[in-house]
Amino acid sequence: YVASDDGFVYCLKSTSGDLIWKFRAAPSARQLIGNGRMISRWPLRTGILVQDNIVYTTAGMWPAEGVFVYALDAQTGNVKWKNDTSGTLNQPTASRGAYAITGIAPTGYLLAGPEALVVPTGRSIPASYSLRDGRLLASVAPSYQNRRGGPAVCIDPHGSVIFGYPRERLTGKDYSVHYVHQLPNMTQFGTIRADRFIADDRSFVATRDLIRCYEANSRYTKVKVVWQHDCPSRNLRCLALSANALLLGSDNQVTARDRKTGKILWRKGKLDGYVQSIAVADEKLLVATDAGTIYCFRTASDPTSTDGQPAPLNPVDQDIRPVETGDLALRNLLKEEEMRRGFALVVGRRDTTLASQLATETQLQVVLLLDDKDAVQEARNVLLRKVQPTGGHVSVQVHDRSTPLPFADYAFNLIATTSDVAVNRTAELHRVLRPAGGILRVDQATAEVKQVLSPFTLRKGPDPSLTSVAPGRLATRDDASLVYHRGKLAGALDWDSKTNTDQRVKWPLELLWFGGPGSKRTGQGSRPPVAAGGRDFVIGKNHLMALDAYNGTELWSRTLPYLYR
Repeated sequence: YVASDDGFVYCLKSTSGDLIWKFRAAPSARQLIGNGRMISRWPLRTGILVQDNIVYTTAGMWPAEGVFVYALDAQTGNVKWKNDTSGTLNQPTASRGAYAITGIAPTGYLLAGPEALVVPTGRSIPASYSLRDGRLLASVAPSYQNRRGGPAVCIDPHGSVIFGYPRERLTGKDYSVHYVHQLPNMTQFGTIRADRFIADDRSFVATRDLIRCYEANSRYTKVKVVWQHDCPSRNLRCLALSANALLLGSDNQVTARDRKTGKILWRKGKLDGYVQSIAVADEKLLVATDAGTIYCFRTASDPTSTDGQPAPLNPVDQDIRPVETGDLALRNLLKEEEMRRGFALVVGRRDTTLASQLATETQLQVVLLLDDKDAVQEARNVLLRKVQPTGGHVSVQVHDRSTPLPFADYAFNLIATTSDVAVNRTAELHRVLRPAGGILRVDQATAEVKQVLSPFTLRKGPDPSLTSVAPGRLATRDDASLVYHRGKLAGALDWDSKTNTDQRVKWPLELLWFGGPGSKRTGQGSRPPVAAGGRDFVIGKNHLMALDAYNGTELWSRTLPYLYR
C-alpha cells in the first residue's frame, strides 16, 4: 500500500508491482507546488497504516484547504468511513479563556492504539480519531504558548501514545522531553526525559549520552534500569526494534544492540549520510540516509550473508540515452532569458522530445500533459531512459482538454504549447503563467494566436474589470514561434510601486506553494521577506537567499557570516 503526494492511495501486488486498486483521497485533481514539486493540493503526508484488513490514511495538511481522514477496505479500496470536518474547528488555546478557529494538520506517521487512530500534526500535539467511525476524539489547538508536541513515536504497553520533538542540546546536561498521553482521549499522563524513545514490553531511552533499557510504570514516574551503555545521543537520529535487537541510526552508521543486555551485536559505518529511518521486513533491515540512499542488510541467519554487510540489490537499468538534437531556437531563448530554474509546462505536444530537452539542459521542473493514459505510461518509460539524472525532472500527467488546468495560479516560468491549444485555452494558460517575466512560447504560431494574445499586451487588458490581466509584450522569433512575456500584476505592491499599499490581496486567500528554505538556514525564523520584481529576498542565519515569489523556487543563495535576521 502506497500513499502519494498526487492525492491517491495505491494498492500494488508485492511480487510484481501490478496495480490492484487505487483510490483518490483528495477531493479534486487541483494541484500546487510543494517542496519544489507539482503535487496535489491535498497530499497524503501521513503514509498508510494497515490494521485488521483496514487501510487508514489522510489527505491534506493545511486545515484551511480541507483535511480528510479515511478508513478503506484493504481488499477493494472501498470507503468504510471518512472524516472531512476536522479541518475547521473552534478550539480552546493554551491561553486561558481564549479560542481559535483552527484545524488538524496531518504530518507524520499514523499509529493505532486502544480504540484510537493517532494522527501526528507536526510539532503540535497529535490528534485522536475513533477507529470505529472516524469521530474526532481529541485535539489541541496549536499556539505559540503551547510548545508540547512533536511526531508520535510509539504506543506503549499501557495504551499511551509517546510523542516529542528532539531538540538541539546545548550542553551535556540538557535533554529533550517526550510526552505521555493516555488513549483514546489524549489525557495528559506523564513526561519522559529523552532525546529518543521507543518501547514495546520495555522502554529504550537515549538521553545524556546514554542508551538505557528500563521497566516503568504507566506514568513513567517509577523506573527500573535493566541496562545502560554509553551512546552519543546528540548524534542519534532514529531507533527501531527487531526480534532480538535495538537498532540505532546515527551519523553515517547503524548499530544493532542486544535487547536483553545492550551489548553491540554488529555495527556498520561509513554510510553516505545521516541515518534518517530504519525498517525491518522479511528478515531484512532497510536503512535510509539523508543522501537518498537505501541500504539493505540480511539477517544473520542467512548463511550467504556477511555480518553487517549490505545485501546486493538488482541494479536498475541506467542506460541513459542522449537527448536527440533539440530545439535550437528554444535553447537560445532560454539562454537569452537566463532561465535555468523554476517550472515549465509542455502542453499540446504528442511526444517527450521537448520536455526531455528542457529537463536535460536546465534544472526546470517540467510538467508534460498528455490526453491519453497509454501515452502517459509510454512517455514515462521513455523518459526513464532519456533524461539525465543531474538535470531537471519531468512529470507526465494525463489531462482532459475539456477540463480546466488543475494547477495553482502563476505556477510556471515557461509554457511551451501549440497554436490550437493557445487559441482554445488562452485564459487558462495566462492564469498559470508566472507574472513579471513568465514566458509563453507557441510553435509555428498562426495569426489567430497573435490576435488572442494581443489584448494581454494592453495596459488595461481585454476587460478593464479583470485586474489579473497585466501588460505584457509579444515577439515573433526567427523560427516562426510567437513568444509572450507576461508583465507584472496590475495593482501588486513592488519596490518601485507608486503607492505603498497592495491593491490585490483580498480574502479569501488560497495557498499557491510551500517549501524551503527551512530552519537550518533561517535560524528558526527570519525577517519578513523583501519582494522585488517577482522575487522574495530572505535574510536568514548567515544566509541570504532569493526565491521566486510565485512558485518558491530557490534562485540563488549566498553564505554571509554574521548575517542573522
